[in-house]
Amino acid sequence: MSITEDPPFIFRFALVYTLLPGASPEQVDRLVTGPLEEVILELPELEYTESFSREGISLISVKLDDRYDNVIPIWEELRRKIEGVQPELPPGHIGPVVDAEFGEIFGILIGVSSSTLSFEALQAQAQAMQEDLLLLSQVSQVTMVGQREEQIQVELDLESMSISGVSPFAIAPAIAGRSQIIPGGRVPLGSGETMLLNPSGDIRDLDDLRDTPIPLVDEVVTLPLSDVAQVSKVLEDPPTEMVSIEGQPGLLLGVSLQKKGNIRLLGREIKQQIAYWETEYGKTVDFEIVTFEPGRIDATLGGLLKNLIQSLCIVLLILVLVLGLREGIVVAALIPLAILLSFCIMALLGLTVNYVAVGGFIVVLGMLVDNNIVVAERIVRHRHEGLDPVRSATMATGELHMPLITSALTTMVAFLPIFLAETAAGEYASPLFLVVAIGLVSAEIIVFTVTPLMSCHFFRSPEALSQIHGNVKSHKHYRRWLQAILSRPRTGVVLVCILVVLSAVGFILLPKNFFPPSDRPILAAEFYLPPGTGIEETAQVGRQIDAFISEKLRPDFNIQSWATFAGRNAPRFVLNHRAKLASPDYGYILFDLKDLRQLEALQAELEAFGDRVLTGVSFRVRPLEVGPAIGFPIQVRLKGSSIDGLRTVSEEVMDYFRGVEGLTHVGSEWGEPVPHFQLDVDYERAAEYGFTQSDLAAAIQVKVNGLEIGKFLTEDGTFPIVLTLPETVEVEPRSILEWNLVSPETHEVITLGDLADLEEIEVLTTIARHTGQRSLTIWADLEGDVSSQSMDDRLRPWLEARQASWLETYGVDFEVWGEGRQAVVANESLINKIPIALLIILVLLLKQTRSFRRTFIVLLAVPLGLIGAIAGMVVLQQPFGFMSLVGVVSLSGIVVNSAILLLNRIRLNVESGDLSERECILEAADQRYRAIVLTTVTTVGGMLPLFFFGGPFWRPMTTALIFGLSFATILILFIVPLAYSILYRIDFRDQPGVVSEN
Repeated sequence: MSITEDPPFIFRFALVYTLLPGASPEQVDRLVTGPLEEVILELPELEYTESFSREGISLISVKLDDRYDNVIPIWEELRRKIEGVQPELPPGHIGPVVDAEFGEIFGILIGVSSSTLSFEALQAQAQAMQEDLLLLSQVSQVTMVGQREEQIQVELDLESMSISGVSPFAIAPAIAGRSQIIPGGRVPLGSGETMLLNPSGDIRDLDDLRDTPIPLVDEVVTLPLSDVAQVSKVLEDPPTEMVSIEGQPGLLLGVSLQKKGNIRLLGREIKQQIAYWETEYGKTVDFEIVTFEPGRIDATLGGLLKNLIQSLCIVLLILVLVLGLREGIVVAALIPLAILLSFCIMALLGLTVNYVAVGGFIVVLGMLVDNNIVVAERIVRHRHEGLDPVRSATMATGELHMPLITSALTTMVAFLPIFLAETAAGEYASPLFLVVAIGLVSAEIIVFTVTPLMSCHFFRSPEALSQIHGNVKSHKHYRRWLQAILSRPRTGVVLVCILVVLSAVGFILLPKNFFPPSDRPILAAEFYLPPGTGIEETAQVGRQIDAFISEKLRPDFNIQSWATFAGRNAPRFVLNHRAKLASPDYGYILFDLKDLRQLEALQAELEAFGDRVLTGVSFRVRPLEVGPAIGFPIQVRLKGSSIDGLRTVSEEVMDYFRGVEGLTHVGSEWGEPVPHFQLDVDYERAAEYGFTQSDLAAAIQVKVNGLEIGKFLTEDGTFPIVLTLPETVEVEPRSILEWNLVSPETHEVITLGDLADLEEIEVLTTIARHTGQRSLTIWADLEGDVSSQSMDDRLRPWLEARQASWLETYGVDFEVWGEGRQAVVANESLINKIPIALLIILVLLLKQTRSFRRTFIVLLAVPLGLIGAIAGMVVLQQPFGFMSLVGVVSLSGIVVNSAILLLNRIRLNVESGDLSERECILEAADQRYRAIVLTTVTTVGGMLPLFFFGGPFWRPMTTALIFGLSFATILILFIVPLAYSILYRIDFRDQPGVVSEN
């Protein structure tokens, strides 16, 4: 079977990116992003789009609705729509490209660094290692982070050009014309055949490029390019992204697992490959595993498997103590058989073993033995009554097959809303339903085949069973208390009503969250510099943090490894990693710790360092998220068509947020405007000299950053050819106006200042849209123990009070997003599926009980379980979130099982006609008492290891299940008989109560 850390997940995101070199964010938004979003919004399967228009680039994130599982045809339709609008995009654009694969998970990140090799040599070595990794049997993809693209640099010699009379505008078309591959066509041979005819002269190596003829001003004489420029292969400068491994500049190799691959086998292959590298390159190259998914799986699943074994031991001990050694071992031995059968079914269905699935086995462990206990207990009772082994087994299974099948089905159906919930959170937790359903089906197969068979051969004699059965003294106490409750029906009803009211009050007081905190020993830090900051300065801040970690933190904390990124964040190394769009002013640090208990202390140290040292830098340190990636827990999205209106309202909102206690790291996705130089060109004068707008833009780009003018094709790949000026030429904004230009029309030498002037303005670095409408999101972090939902409740009144003014003045509306809203959406999706489950349960109960009154009595067990669940969360101060809701929803199907068994026994007693109405109830309660208590004890006992040692992810759910089931069982033993007596008008008021007897 395939083993993964997280459950399989359909990635319903695609990224559409388009380049428009030289365009401002507003131009990109208007000319590229807007037209593209118009056609994308035509997709009927679309949930929303998020777009970001930046200088020269448009990025559109497309999210499909969670109802759709087959996404490949949808992405094909998206590509067709994009191709249809492409001719309408402005000239000079590159793309659009639809990337539907950026959700790949690179669970193994390998850092490569060197203190002796140059970066160019290290990158060449890393590329060879990338090829080695791709040859491994379990590897799907290998990505390299931090690499710098190679390019062919043509560095102009201004002095030689001036002496020779070579115009800068003559070099670019000469190189571009030769670097293009244009077919010459096919020549007919006369016999019906044709032959391909292509011109020679394409650039095969750097010498060919150096020999490219460049015309002089008179366009008659030519010179080779090498006479006026230096040609060399270099790395891009500045880089678009940078990585350091534990403070050492380097590269990162991300490895992903093949679909249906074996993650443990991949881990072994990677370790063997690294061992080989260390032997071959260890003297010059250092290797560091930054994250290692196989190790996390071994630790996480190993811990859960340990919990599973502990649960099995607890259940075994309970069964032996209650049923006796032989009978207890016989019943408990069936649990591994049920688990083995479940794994076989999972393998046949192509399911994976993952974190949620193994946790589901622990949850269902006690349930696997429940029906075995009921059947075994009934067989023991028949043996105690003197029946032979075979007759005892057949009678017990005959009496119980329908109630047990119904109870198993109701339990499965109770988990069904988790599977049906059409959200990312529901999809993540969906293996719970599959494991519970498969486990219960396996248990039902065994309970009606193996259990009766083994009882005939291994259960002891009736005398020994009688002695064990008679040792249960609690029967007498239970019967006395039951008679006391039945004789005071009003008191019982009032007591239950009081408990229901108290539980409702307790629920209101419970803190709320979305998902529990992460139990992975991984910490992430993000740092944001002012918009417009270059990547070198961002990398310098990263080096400052690296130095602090090396000198101050690593000696005191068990930091296994860390990597620092400038210009981007880490590749998706876990399912819920929040991918951040690349930006030169953004940095990210990923820590892998040896001890989870040190995570909070390390976070506090890093935050204190940021506050103390990193002035002007927003420094955010957080553990990994659990469940869907959200980012900042508090988010308010402003929506409107006016850019100025959105900016004005956002400043008002951010000013208010900065004054709210409990909020920190307040910011917005647009950021602050940055200074920008705009070249005001006199186009009439420029036309007189033969200059176009593109000529002037190209001239400036050559001077400032370099201008790509063609492609250099070799066996090793395709490299851009970039025209640049020598590094010794200083680039200062005003000096651009002094740069000489040679007129293509008159051949005069003029300056750029003769044709244009510079104006300093402020521009936005980013313009965002949400589902086609301009939007601006304000975000903030939470301080202390403040929950996102409680903070949303505090912020909403002020936002709603300002809403009318914003709409009237600026046409700006708002919506609260972030963790609180995501929790509401996920919970609503789960709750909306509960009626389906309740309807199925109702049909099953009506089929089983054949009575509306008895069905109503069974359904009374559901609120009884909620009373205990809420009480447990209040006592243990567990917040109510998605996993708590999963526990509560699942509980509703488990607690009705005891009610079904008890009512079925009452019905059988009534149908026998041997007992009075009162005795039918009391005898049924007495006969089912031990089985009900024992099934509850084993179910609760089986979940205790997951509750205590499973980590924060499972604790809310197990709290709801353990306390809810325990409390519901106590109440069911009394309330079901009480409800039956009330609905069927059976009067116990003349019965003596236990209080008077004692």
